[in-house]
Parts: sequence; structure tokens; C-alpha cells
Amino acid sequence: MNFLSVEILIELNYTTWKELIKTMFVVNNPNFVLTEECPPVPTLDATSNVHDAYKRWTNVNLKARVHILASISDTLAKRFESMVTVLQIMQSMQEFFERVSSQFKRDRVDIDETGNVSSLFVLR
Repeated sequence: MNFLSVEILIELNYTTWKELIKTMFVVNNPNFVLTEECPPVPTLDATSNVHDAYKRWTNVNLKARVHILASISDTLAKRFESMVTVLQIMQSMQEFFERVSSQFKRDRVDIDETGNVSSLFVLR
């Protein structure tokens, strides 16, 4: 599986997109950038293991971040591009789409109460 084969995220396909990204993380093994904090910047006298761990985490985070931003619409990318870590991006997206979904459901309920217009707003 390739990150670039993931469907571009637009507001209506967030759930599908998120599941594909999660699968890509498992298959390509950058999942640890979602579960582990970035190691502190190593000191000059730190061991090579400490330097390697930091370098690995930052490199994988950078690659995953670039792939995520490339797989979302330009409008959404602008919203999330200032975030440094993949974890920040994914958490912010979750909050954003929960708000969007909640707002859509409220709007849909209001429309349903007014009559037939609600059929225009069916989620697929």
C-alpha cells in the first residue's frame, strides 16, 4: 500500500480517509509517531542510540506528515499545515470533523422539521 494511493480527503469522506490512513500507518509502520512522544533533542554527548531514536522519529513523522497533507484537499491542508506532528494533525482533524458532523446533523434536524428539503441532505 502506498500513501499516495489514498483518496484525497474532502469533508464528506473523512471516515473512509481516516481508516485508509490508519491502515497505511500499520502497513508502513509509522504508527509509533501517533503513540510515542517525540524524543527530546539529544545532547552532544548522548549515545548513538539516543541520536538514532530521535532521528528515526523525526524522519518518520516528517514523511507521514507530508503524505497526510498531500492526501487532503488544499483547503484542509492550509488548516493543518502549521502543525508539526502527525499526532497533532490527526487529533485536530478528529475535533474538526466531529464539529462539522455535529453541525451538519443539527442543520439536518432543523431542515427535517421544515419538510421535504431534508432529502437533499442525505449522508452517503
